[in-house]
Amino acid sequence: MKTFELLVTKDNADEKGIATIPSMLSQITGTMEECREDAMTLRNTVFELFERPKVDDIYNLTLVESRKTSKGSEEKAIVTDQDGHEIGCCTSEWSTLAPDQGMRRPDSTEYIRKFFKLLPDEICKTGLSIRLELRFHEEPLHIGDISYRLITPRSDTYLFSVGTGDNIICTAALTTE
Repeated sequence: MKTFELLVTKDNADEKGIATIPSMLSQITGTMEECREDAMTLRNTVFELFERPKVDDIYNLTLVESRKTSKGSEEKAIVTDQDGHEIGCCTSEWSTLAPDQGMRRPDSTEYIRKFFKLLPDEICKTGLSIRLELRFHEEPLHIGDISYRLITPRSDTYLFSVGTGDNIICTAALTTE
């Protein structure tokens, strides 16, 4: 079990001094990618956030379970506040990079940031619980014009996709409570 301390700074907080959802997801994803000791890339992940810490608060990301799968590995993590109360969780699937196939690692934190820029501001308001499912597809070595698409089939659901030409790079589904 590994635990990582993450800090909320003014740069990743909203006007009320509370960590933004995209900054937390980017920190969590970035930390999970950085702690990898193997040549694997994030393929699918589900984040759930119930609460968000404030500026200067430390929150913890604890990897609680890791298991090998036929295609790579699966990891489960919990997010706790500085008092140890659970404020979120994450389940992620990782797969082996295949550089000989001309593919590169998807830029997961960049896609998360872009997704949240397209959402209405009220989605990121204080007190909102979210569930975000991300799926990363093979990213071509040479990328042309990237298109971003957001669809709202229901008032509590947002669907997002990133693509170039006929290639889908990333899809996401966000639901709020």
